[in-house]
Amino acid sequence: MALLWTCCPVQVLQSCAESPAAPIAPFDAELYNLGYDVFLANGNLRDAFALAENAVAVRPNDVVWRRRAAQTGEWSGNFAHAFEHWFYLATVMSDPDAKQPAIRLARELREFSRLKYLMESELKAGNDNALREYISVCELLGLPEDAIAAMELRRAGKDVKDILEQLARIYEATGHTDNAIAAWLEQSARYGATAPVLLKAASMAYGKGDVQSAYTILNLGRKSMPPRELEYWATLSDLDWALQYMKGASMASRVLVKQGKGRDVDYQRLIAVSRNTDKAETYALALEGWLRFKTAPFFYVLVETGIELNHQDELVLLILDADREGVLKPLEEFSYYWMLRSRIQRATGDIAASISNYQEAMRRASDNGGLAAGYIWLLLDLDRRTELRETLQNWRGREKNMPELYDSFGAAFALLGEHSRALNFFRARYRKMRNDPVWLAAYADILEQTGSPDQAFLERIRALELVRARMKQGATLAEDDRKELMRVYARLAMQIEPGDVLDEQMKKIMRGKQDDITRELVSAWALTTERSDLARLWYLREYASMARRPGWVELALAMEENDHDRIARLISQDRELLPYRDTIEGLLRVGRTPDAETLAFDRLQANDQDYLLDQQVRDVFNARPGWLSYGLSLMDQGGVGFLEQQISLSYPLTQRLALKVEAGNTEIRHLKNGLLGFYPSSSKNARAGFSLRHEQGMAEASIGLYDGLSRSVMATMRTDWKLNHKQSLDLALRVGAEASETVLLKIGGLKDEVSVGLQNAFSSRDSLLLRFSARSLRDQDRRELGEGASFESELTHRLLMSQPDTNLRLFAGYHHYARSAKPSGKALRLIPGEIADAAYYVPSSFTQTGIGINVGQEGRTSYIRHWRPFGALDTNWNSVSGLGYHYEVGLVGPVFGLDKLEGAFSQDSGSFGTSDMTSRFDLRYRYHFD
Repeated sequence: MALLWTCCPVQVLQSCAESPAAPIAPFDAELYNLGYDVFLANGNLRDAFALAENAVAVRPNDVVWRRRAAQTGEWSGNFAHAFEHWFYLATVMSDPDAKQPAIRLARELREFSRLKYLMESELKAGNDNALREYISVCELLGLPEDAIAAMELRRAGKDVKDILEQLARIYEATGHTDNAIAAWLEQSARYGATAPVLLKAASMAYGKGDVQSAYTILNLGRKSMPPRELEYWATLSDLDWALQYMKGASMASRVLVKQGKGRDVDYQRLIAVSRNTDKAETYALALEGWLRFKTAPFFYVLVETGIELNHQDELVLLILDADREGVLKPLEEFSYYWMLRSRIQRATGDIAASISNYQEAMRRASDNGGLAAGYIWLLLDLDRRTELRETLQNWRGREKNMPELYDSFGAAFALLGEHSRALNFFRARYRKMRNDPVWLAAYADILEQTGSPDQAFLERIRALELVRARMKQGATLAEDDRKELMRVYARLAMQIEPGDVLDEQMKKIMRGKQDDITRELVSAWALTTERSDLARLWYLREYASMARRPGWVELALAMEENDHDRIARLISQDRELLPYRDTIEGLLRVGRTPDAETLAFDRLQANDQDYLLDQQVRDVFNARPGWLSYGLSLMDQGGVGFLEQQISLSYPLTQRLALKVEAGNTEIRHLKNGLLGFYPSSSKNARAGFSLRHEQGMAEASIGLYDGLSRSVMATMRTDWKLNHKQSLDLALRVGAEASETVLLKIGGLKDEVSVGLQNAFSSRDSLLLRFSARSLRDQDRRELGEGASFESELTHRLLMSQPDTNLRLFAGYHHYARSAKPSGKALRLIPGEIADAAYYVPSSFTQTGIGINVGQEGRTSYIRHWRPFGALDTNWNSVSGLGYHYEVGLVGPVFGLDKLEGAFSQDSGSFGTSDMTSRFDLRYRYHFD
């Protein structure tokens, strides 16, 4: 064997190289060097690399072999191993020649963490050229703070323009807007203000809501900025306009117009500024804008202003010139001329003549489906619902020969609230229009109105993806197309992804030129995101001077302020022009419940798939004061069984006042020995009272008798009060009420209690309930046993708004109890062995906290038309009993239609500081009547 090793060293080394798992040959420098040279000479890079690896394994700090392993690793394609060796040489062994190969391979292998380490060593060595790559690596690793720290160390240097730019960019990306603005302004101060720098700094200030600072930054260049900086002047005009600095906006827009680079909005702003002061200038601007952009707004202003200035003859010549250019179809006998006449007369307010002229246009081209569809759109635009209904009736079936009518018919039926019929027309167009995001947004609205919210959500997602794809085209989009996409994006995002991105888009829309669509879009955004003050200011700004205002916006603001007079006035003016769900809510608020019920039921008959309307109908239905109910409960509480039966009647005396009567019986049996002493086999109760619905809520008072271990009087007074649209208060006073803190207290005790609860809705999904209660615990002969007080809180988040409604809740509370007297008389005989200890009745004080989720609970508290399951699961920690739980499952739904049957099973453990399990089965039935 020794001879083989001596004679064939290369073969032996090759065997070691090929079998790295085999024992490594003893390191012999001459032998390893010879083998390495032979392998290289033969071009056997793989074995040369393996041999070098073995050498490094034996002598890890041998610079030569470590370098050979790194080099042959690269040559043989083992880049990861090569990088490890170069990195070891560069860092552990401080080999300066290894640093660049290590950096190179770190880039190629995307070893960013170690590349960052290598770049840091370069920076420490004074190589500032490595800064840019260091910044890039830090960003890739998600460590912008390290990049910022490196740049801040060099910020005070001489040639730092690029550093300040990078610093501003990263500060902006990490949300440090103020620091980013400061960096841009420092660059501007040190190297001179430029339009791009001012624009970036101003846009960031505007993005964080500091409009005045953005304006101040941008205004720094007003006197010195050359006219060729078009984006600067355009943005300055936009910001001036947003701040209602009309003079500044018009000056900036005029710079652009004089350069021949005026945008559509620049002409519009100049027109808006001059319209009330200089009609001649307005006419000239509208004419120039029309000749340049050929857009409808300029034509309308041109016509309207021309008519005011008695330039009708010039308008006719203008139309004729446009006709010769091919812009408009020539000659009076063509339908387009009558369409144009219709538009002109509509702009002058002659609606009847406008409709008449459009009808003349249709008579001249009776087979033109687009023209027929345009007539429907005209009626829709004018909100002429009477003519619209007549036309839809007369044109029934015409869409089969004129497919252009499908879209307009669908929109018309949607406006009239007949969403089921509208859905048929939308579905007929789906195959062709499914890639049009504007159409998909409308289609999703119809789906939601007809009871398909899940499908509507999917279509909105698809529409949003299409919008994003088209917006990426950027410069290839026309300005009007881009604005339309922004509108559609905002409309969709309001429903599926509200947040900062949507808010930024809405701010862009607000800064732009407004029309009927954008005005209402911004109003809807402000209202749905609970920006009530912004909605009010926007309404005053955009609609104050208009004769025709969107009633739904004014009604929404009136309901936000709970202004009953405005609500009643708006509904009385023209109910058909208002959204019917808002109208129903408004009628309820002003006390016109019968009208609200009639409208709700009529609308539901026309569109029984509108789940939001269905919810309103259920709310109206639940408010009906007449009902009869029966409840049966089987309960095992700590080894004692209860069979409870309760029958209740609510009989309406007026629309607001109802008489309430109820009676009940409870059978009591011990399920385990030694839990009870002498106890009654049953208890009975009966009570009568009144309930009153008032404008802000409901009040109730009742009095009755309880016959159990002893006879006692029961009385209750309670009310709930809606303080505003977010907060509600409930108060309750109970005398002789059932006490369920302990089993003995439930059988032989009662409590007097006062409670105050305040609920605050942070949003449509989140609410907080705070409740304070104080109570006196007594036996049924009204001898005091103890007292207590509690403070409870519950934070609820609505996970799913639609069916199945799902809520996540966090709850916590402190419950104080004090024992004040020993039991005596019948209460003492109820205790096993007649031990005179109030602890059998009064629990210990405890703190409790927990988390829970519930599903389908709305079906239990409101009227539903279909059977639904429900459930709840809570887990809690009690300072006395430790961990506990509660769960409940059940089913609820109608039997005949105007009723509700509910069955539920529940178990809990850990309540009131005891680990005893309580199991319960409930069966409840309620029948509603007038």
